[in-house]
Amino acid sequence: MKGNSSRSSTRTLSVPLRATLLGASLVAMTGCGVEDKSSGGGSETAMNLNVMSNGFGQLLPHQIQEINDIGIPQPVILQVRDQQTLIDNLRLDNPILPVAKFPEQTILPNGAAGNHYLFANFTQPIDVTSVLDGSPGSQASSGLSAAVSVTAIDPVSGDSAPIQGRVFVGGQTFANNPTSGAVELTTWVSEDSSGNLRADDPRAAGFPGVLTALQGEALLASPNTLIFIPDTDNNLSTFETFPTGLQIRMRITTALSSTGGKELGNTALGSTTVGADFLAPEIITAPPPLNAPAINPGNGDLGVDPLTNIVAEFTEPLQPLTLGSLNGAGVPNT
Repeated sequence: MKGNSSRSSTRTLSVPLRATLLGASLVAMTGCGVEDKSSGGGSETAMNLNVMSNGFGQLLPHQIQEINDIGIPQPVILQVRDQQTLIDNLRLDNPILPVAKFPEQTILPNGAAGNHYLFANFTQPIDVTSVLDGSPGSQASSGLSAAVSVTAIDPVSGDSAPIQGRVFVGGQTFANNPTSGAVELTTWVSEDSSGNLRADDPRAAGFPGVLTALQGEALLASPNTLIFIPDTDNNLSTFETFPTGLQIRMRITTALSSTGGKELGNTALGSTTVGADFLAPEIITAPPPLNAPAINPGNGDLGVDPLTNIVAEFTEPLQPLTLGSLNGAGVPNT
């Protein structure tokens, strides 16, 4: 979908038979104005995710209302960072809160025209080379390394395809040099002395926060942040949405690392839709013609230890209590 504008003022948590958790890493924020909690690669032993967001609200961490001593949900929103938070607060009448959805229009969180986007902010500056690949062959996958993927999944057919887009880390992206034509790592966006975003390259006019001011916009060009903008025509100035009618998923694995050499502590997996989510969760399947369900151990595997957790990956996060008990030892509900 297109449009136009001008500037104005975890390893992935598994779903074993013994205990059920949402299939994603867990972190914190509200809207775009999240604090950039950089440690500069200092004393932390691992790099961690602060937040994954679509600008309209957070995808990770999942959130839940706190319940009081008599089990009544309170207006206090908790970030689900561990299983104990779920055990203490998750009830059938107090489920995990829905994640933020994209509008169907090409608009930004402030209501102005603009591109959709997904971003992830971390506790340490990102090693650009662990996210972006400047080789010619990688441009078909938006220049992403294997550490990050952004895909659209049809839970009915099982089809899954990478979404074409442009990826920035700290305002930098791999792009063709206008003079030589060579693919180079170039700074397109930076923060000015007033904390506003500016386009250092004219091709960055459609970067969120450049044409129209956004709350906390400097976070989007932070060295701790990667941002994915859908871009099917290699022109950010023609505004685009993510695909409609599909699950939009961003996966960031532990192959991502900081400039200080610290690896991401847990895989992060966020999921949302454009418009209301009318899609039922389904088990991920392998591409045709196999269409085998993504279950480990796999169907028909032999010599499996009876105590092995069976892990199934779904097309979107689940409400844990619809699958089974959080702290019981029995099989999930049927």
